[in-house]
Amino acid sequence: MHKALAFFMGNIYKKIWNLVMAIQRGNETKKTVADAPELNREEIVWLMNVIKDGTFRGSEVQTVYETVVKLQLMLNRKG
Repeated sequence: MHKALAFFMGNIYKKIWNLVMAIQRGNETKKTVADAPELNREEIVWLMNVIKDGTFRGSEVQTVYETVVKLQLMLNRKG
């Protein structure tokens, strides 16, 4: 009984530890993304052309649309 309980608690500990580590990695990623340089006008136009010429599955269409809208807003800010 004690071995089974120890095994069960060990699995819970691992899951919690992995969750904490994932959150910590997420926070590090946010810092890295926030510190990343911005795209210049040529890079934005290039990305929009790559998207325009691409083929996407139905499940990707919403993400692609939202990305293009963000890129267009970035491009408009660049002037």
